Amino acid sequence: MVPGSPARRRRKELSTVDATADDNDDEESSFFVLVLKVGSSLACLLLFAFALHTTYWRVYPVNETADFDDDAFNLNAPSEQQQQEHDPELDKLLEEAAQELANEKLQLQEPRSATLKPTPKALAHLNVSDWSSQTDVYGLAERYQWQQRQAYESEHASNNSQQQLATFWRAAQSLRSEFAEKYGGENAARYILEHGLNRFVGNESFHLQNSPDLPSSLVHTACRIKQAQVSNRPFRFVFGGYSVTNGRGNYFAQSYPFVMEQLLHTPFFLLGVQLKVLNHAIGGCPSFPYGWCLNEFMGTDADVISWDFGMNEAGGDPVGLEAYIRQVLTQLPQRPMLIVKDTPLATQRRELLQHYSRYLNDPLLLLSDAAADWFLELPQSQRPSGFAEWRKFGAPPGAPGQVVHHPGVKEHEFIAWILTMHFLSILEIVAADDGVLLQCLPLEAPSGSLPRPLAVEATQTNLTKPWTAMFFGQASAELGNDVHWSMNRIHCRTTFEPIVKGDLSSLVVVGSVGENVNVMLPKSNMFYNRGWVLDMSDQEKKAKRKLELFGDLGFIDSKKAYYGLFTSKAMRLLLPYDGNLSPRPGDLASSFFRSIVVCEVNEKRDYGACDLSQDVLFMIGGVNATSTIIDKTVFMGKKICVHLNVPDAAVFSTRALIKEQYALPSGLLPPPETEKDRVRDAKIGLEVQIRVINQRIMSLDKACSVSHIVWEEANATASSVSALQSVSNNVTNNVTK
Repeated sequence: MVPGSPARRRRKELSTVDATADDNDDEESSFFVLVLKVGSSLACLLLFAFALHTTYWRVYPVNETADFDDDAFNLNAPSEQQQQEHDPELDKLLEEAAQELANEKLQLQEPRSATLKPTPKALAHLNVSDWSSQTDVYGLAERYQWQQRQAYESEHASNNSQQQLATFWRAAQSLRSEFAEKYGGENAARYILEHGLNRFVGNESFHLQNSPDLPSSLVHTACRIKQAQVSNRPFRFVFGGYSVTNGRGNYFAQSYPFVMEQLLHTPFFLLGVQLKVLNHAIGGCPSFPYGWCLNEFMGTDADVISWDFGMNEAGGDPVGLEAYIRQVLTQLPQRPMLIVKDTPLATQRRELLQHYSRYLNDPLLLLSDAAADWFLELPQSQRPSGFAEWRKFGAPPGAPGQVVHHPGVKEHEFIAWILTMHFLSILEIVAADDGVLLQCLPLEAPSGSLPRPLAVEATQTNLTKPWTAMFFGQASAELGNDVHWSMNRIHCRTTFEPIVKGDLSSLVVVGSVGENVNVMLPKSNMFYNRGWVLDMSDQEKKAKRKLELFGDLGFIDSKKAYYGLFTSKAMRLLLPYDGNLSPRPGDLASSFFRSIVVCEVNEKRDYGACDLSQDVLFMIGGVNATSTIIDKTVFMGKKICVHLNVPDAAVFSTRALIKEQYALPSGLLPPPETEKDRVRDAKIGLEVQIRVINQRIMSLDKACSVSHIVWEEANATASSVSALQSVSNNVTNNVTK
C-alpha cells in the first residue's frame, strides 16, 4: 500500500503504470493528454468569465450588505468538452485531491492578514485532555447548544430579555472564534486554556442539576455572577500585584485587567450585569503589608480579587500565599474569588491552593508562562498572530518600565484573553440557566473560623515571633481531632495609592506637615523641623517625572509616606476603637488592642538609612513599646515592618486630649470649628507616638518613613471592661493621693 492520503496514493499508482502499455489504446487517453485537455478548457472558461466580468460588472447594482465568500463560487464546473471526453478515474482523482486541500485549509486557517504565514500543522495536533475539553469555553458552548437554539428561536419575540440572550450567544461565539483565530486555531486555543489555567476542586455542595460532572469551582463563580444579576448590582474585579499587573512599560489602559474588561463588558451587559474592573496594583509592593490592608486597597464588595506571586516572590515559598489567603477569608465579607498569578515551578503554592479550595470555593491559578512557552519556541514566521512582536511595548520607546521582566502589550493581551475565556465559560453557564439549572446557596460570610495552617511559622507564637498571629491567627478550639483557628480583627491605614478607603493621614492628630502641599515639590529642612512630612523619596519623584515626559501613561499608583528626621517633632496618631463596648479615656487598652505593626515605605535605601527597630522610639498609650523586626515583610532584602505589643499599662485617649497636651506649651491650636470636628475629636482610641531618636538621621537620604500602620484587636468582653475600669480608677486615686 502506498503511504499517504487516498488522493496521494492514487496519484502514485497512476504515475507507476507499466511503460509497456499500449500507447494506441482508444479506451483511455494518456494522463498527459488529459491534463492538456482539462487545462486548456479551464483557461478558456476563465478568459470567458473575465470578459463577462469586465463588460457587465458595473451594469447591475451590487448589494453592499452581502457577505462575499470566495469559496461559494464553483469554478470546477465541467465544460462541454470535458463532458464529452469524461474520464471517471480522473474525476475521482480530482475529487479526492480537492477534498484533501479543503481539509488542510480548515486545519490551517489563519486570520485574514496578508502579512501572516500559515500556522504550522503542529498547532492542530496539540494534546488537550478530555476532561478539559468538556469543561472549557468551547466544550460548554457545545454542551448548551439546545439553549442556544431556543434563544435564537425566541429572538423575534417581544420579550427583550430573549433578544439579549440570543445576542449574548452570538457575542460569545464571536469571542471564541477571535481567540482561536488569534492564537492558532481552536485546538491551540484549548491547549492554551488547559496549560494556562488551573482550576481546583472546591466545595462540592455547589453543583448543577443534571450536570454533576461540571467543576464545582465553575458553578460557584456562576452563582456569584447570578447573585449580582438578581441583586442588580455591579460585578467587581479588583486586581492587586506588582508592576507586571500594573502594566509598566505600556499604557496603564493596556494592562491585562483593563483589556479583559473590554473583552467581557458586552457579554456581562447582555446578561444584565454591569462589569467593574479596578487595577490597584502598585509597583514594587510585596504581598505584605498589602495583605493586611485588603479592605483599604480592594474594598469590602469585591467579587474577584487577585495577587501576582510570579515575579518578586518567584521562589515558590508558600508561606506568604497562605497568610494572604487567611486574610482574604477573614477580612473580606464576600469571601471573593481569588486569582493567583504564578510560575509553573511554584508547585508548593499550587498544592496550597488545592488545600484551601474548600474554603475559597473557586480559586484560580493563572500560569500564562506555561501556556505561551511552546508557541514562543516557534520561529517568528510560524507563530500565530497573537504571539507576533511578543516583546514590543505599547508605550512610546524609552518610556519607564520597558525592561525584560515586564510583559509587552501582546503578553498583556494574551493574559487578558485567557481570563476572558475562563469567565466567558462561566457566563455560558449563567446564560443556560432556566431558573432550575443553577442551585445557588447564599454567600457565606466570614465566620473567623480557619483551618490549621500548614506553615511551620504559624506555630511560632513565642516571644521571638509574636507577630505570627497577625499572619495566620491562633488556635481557638479543639473539636475531636480537628483544631480550629481564628484571627482577630485587623485594621490598616496607608499612605499608598490607589486605595478605596483608609488614608493614614486620617489617624494623625499632631506632628505632621505637607498634607496640603504638592507631593512633587521639594521640601526643605524647615518642613522637617516642624514634624513628619508627607512626601516621596527622590527616587520615586524621579520616576514620576520621567512618566510625565510621556504624559503619565495613565498610571495612578503612588508610594507616598511620612518622612521624619532627628529634628522632627514626634508624630502623634490615634487608632480608633470600633468595637461594641464603651471604654473611657484612661481605661487600660491592652484588652482591646493586642498588637501594632508599623511599616516603612518599600524603596531602595543606601547604607546607613533609618532602621525602624533601632532609630525610632514608639510610645503606645503613653508607655514606651519594644519593637521587633518582622522577617516576612521584605523588599529587596530589607525588612520593612516592625511589630509592637501593646503594653499592659497603655491607656485610652481621644483626639481632643492629645490636642490639649500638645497645645499646652504653645497654645497655638484652635478649638474644633464644626460639629463634625467635635464628634471626631471625642472618639475614643489608642495613641501612638513616633519619634526619631538617632542623631545621625539628619539628611533626607537617611530619613525614617512610615507608610502603613496596622493594628490587631483583642477579644475584650463586658466583664473585662468593668475590671479594667476598676483598675484604672484605683490607679487614678493612688496618683491623686
